[in-house]
Amino acid sequence: MSYFYNNIPIMPGAYLVFTNINNFINHIPLFSSIASLVKMGNANYDVIYYVLPGYKLQLFSQEDYLGTSNGEIDNTNGTKIMYKAPTTLQNTESIKMYYENTLMTDFYNFTNNANNSGSTTTNPTSNNTIGPYKLLQLSIFPGAYLNSGVRTIPIFFSISNLNTFLDLTINQETSATVMPGYKLILYFDYDQTGTYVAIDNTSGTKIVVARSNDLISGGWTARSVNSFYLYFNGNVILQTNIVS
Repeated sequence: MSYFYNNIPIMPGAYLVFTNINNFINHIPLFSSIASLVKMGNANYDVIYYVLPGYKLQLFSQEDYLGTSNGEIDNTNGTKIMYKAPTTLQNTESIKMYYENTLMTDFYNFTNNANNSGSTTTNPTSNNTIGPYKLLQLSIFPGAYLNSGVRTIPIFFSISNLNTFLDLTINQETSATVMPGYKLILYFDYDQTGTYVAIDNTSGTKIVVARSNDLISGGWTARSVNSFYLYFNGNVILQTNIVS
């Protein structure tokens, strides 16, 4: 494990992969053990896992690591990425993750976020802080992820119009994952204006998964996200130095 922020890994150790009825493929990054894929909105979807060298997964059919075993995927001593299916497809509700045979604690925190309206009160202060790790002024790891249930988009910087990225507009987004040190502000209009949802994990010590109300009562109303701001340590990360 080489990359941490606030003692939380910012590099996924594995990915949960599934397809839906329209054959969309979704890759859910896994950073630690997860006591409840149900709360995350990704329970009983798994068809295969990508597990990085040094990691091991134990899969369970119920939340809180209960029920029957759904298989073990051990790449502790591996030198390549391991691709392996669970014992029973689409039957996993919790996962234990190990790195070099050390159990990784559940670092996830689930929260509800109600809709906010109007302009945000946090003003951009700098475009120089691009994240805890930099490469040519760009973060080499996403600060957040936006999940629609059929696809997950990694977020490296603020975007004023998702249509400029080959029409990546999310329809009926279900959750957003925000790493420690970051804040994500989702807008339902272009140019980062209008109604928004703010998910602030600037001082967090866990990975925040914020869910829309189709997953839990009190979440935000799922609509198309068309733009967003991403901040690290209170500084906005702008869309700069992008090769296209």
